[in-house]
Amino acid sequence: MTTVKTETDGAVGIVTLAKPPHNLIDDAMIADLLTAYRDVVTRGARAILLRSEMRHFSAGAEMSSFVDGKTVIQHDEQKLFEFLDVLENAPVPTLAAVHGAALGGGLEIALTCDMIVAADTAYFGQVENIVGLIPLLGGTQRLVQRAGVARAKEIALIGRRHSAEAFERWGIINHVVPEAELQTVALSFARQLAAGPTRVLNGIKQQANLAANGGVRSADLEQVRLNEMIWKTGDRERGGDRPTERVPDDGNALDGAGGNHRRDRALAAVSHRQAQELCGRQRPDRADRHRLGSLARGQGALEAVRREDQPGVLGGRRGTRVHQCSQPNRALDGNRPPEMRNRPVAPRRQPAGRGPPDCSGGPMSSPATAPGGLRRIHEVNPGLR
Repeated sequence: MTTVKTETDGAVGIVTLAKPPHNLIDDAMIADLLTAYRDVVTRGARAILLRSEMRHFSAGAEMSSFVDGKTVIQHDEQKLFEFLDVLENAPVPTLAAVHGAALGGGLEIALTCDMIVAADTAYFGQVENIVGLIPLLGGTQRLVQRAGVARAKEIALIGRRHSAEAFERWGIINHVVPEAELQTVALSFARQLAAGPTRVLNGIKQQANLAANGGVRSADLEQVRLNEMIWKTGDRERGGDRPTERVPDDGNALDGAGGNHRRDRALAAVSHRQAQELCGRQRPDRADRHRLGSLARGQGALEAVRREDQPGVLGGRRGTRVHQCSQPNRALDGNRPPEMRNRPVAPRRQPAGRGPPDCSGGPMSSPATAPGGLRRIHEVNPGLR
């Protein structure tokens, strides 16, 4: 009975760990995993999604197999190199979808993938020292590649279990998503990879792996060979035949003067939609609140750029902001003389840091519209230069 299942979804080869109860690793399971990778590549997969159908991705090694001699990969250099080569140097992009626990050897298997997407309930750890072992499948050195020496030593020396959010923050995994959305998101990523130019993506993988394993110089020495490899592919030829898409130079670019700034309005609308989606959750988590803050800062900066040439916006003494509505206040027209109707309301002074809502019902006004405000915005958001 195999401990690893395979199936295909279009051009995605799906490899599923299926050894009850917790995908504990031994030589037999590793052999099944290598066979599964080779099988889906032979069947024409252009991307591989590695996942688990058990409660955990993998809870580590089958300790009893060390006692009865059923697991010897840790003593066999050829088997170890074969394991690492097949998983890490697969000719197509690979992605791991992790839920539950990825501990010890389970984490080491996930680290062989090009990308890792994890459920927000997943947890990770190199816990081998607790049972008197070192990471046996190259986990420590791969943590060094992704997170640096200091963090890798902390993870492996202490043996603590870490949340998916912590591993994402340290750059070890790529994305954290709600557990209910994990399989959908992971499959979506895999389909995007499968839809890309396979030979070109393989060249990018080789560049990254060479640099990670041997440094930038090692990748540079292979650069011309990789260039020649992709230059002869149909993907490169088709890409070269496509017309270059350019943004019309009609004065509406972000740094244009006097235009309608259509592009930054579109960016603002996207940011506002994202903020509304995040606010729609009953209890936004810490990451949501951080993203909301970023969206609000970016929104305010875009609003400031749009209004930089409007009269009455800039000015005021130090520590205050002057806000002027861009539309007439029609709610007051009934109480105003006819000659005063349909006119903008007078400017109002606002304490610094408390910009009022836009009269049109839009997002919060600019965070810095006093003289020199644009300079301060650029210091906070260099991307707006």
